[in-house]
Parts: sequence; C-alpha cells; structure tokens
Amino acid sequence: MDKVGAGVTTFRKGDHVLISCITACGRCEYCRRGMYSHCTTGGWILGNRIDGTQAEYVRIPHADTSLYPIPAGADEEALQDYERTFAAQNKIDTFATFAKR
Repeated sequence: MDKVGAGVTTFRKGDHVLISCITACGRCEYCRRGMYSHCTTGGWILGNRIDGTQAEYVRIPHADTSLYPIPAGADEEALQDYERTFAAQNKIDTFATFAKR
C-alpha cells in the first residue's frame, strides 16, 4: 500500500494486500447477511462505478473490509501464477492485480 486514508484502521503504508473484486462496507443489511456483492455503498463497483484495478495505483473503498493481508514472506510471484491459472481455467480475463515492488 502506498497511501492509507484516515478512515482505514486495519492496514498501514507498505502493507502488501490482495484486492477483492467486491467491496463491502461490512455494516449494511446485505453485508451483515454475507451478501457482499449487494452492499449498498460497495459491491461490484470496481471497473463499474469507479475506476478498476488495471492501473499502477488504485483506490479501494471500504479498505478495512475489502482487502486481505498477504503474510510476510509469502511468494507473491506464486500468487500471481495462481491468479493467471485460476483465470485461465475459469475463462476470466483478470480477477486481481498485484503491484510489483
């Protein structure tokens, strides 16, 4: 992460994270029911209502509930290989984007 907004409490600058294709506030009725794609202020907004993740930098709404930490020492190249394999097997163009250091 290059920058962290004032409302983000779970992550810090420099953290490595996975970006979910669905953003979720974690508080609305849909989120409380586990229906994150129906979040009233999130859902399928990346690349739909706001710019997607095919960029060097991207803003992720509801970062505290929409990002997942990559453990220290994890093989990020392997995660990228997993992304490409999963996408190819499921005929998906891209479901996640990782920034290179």
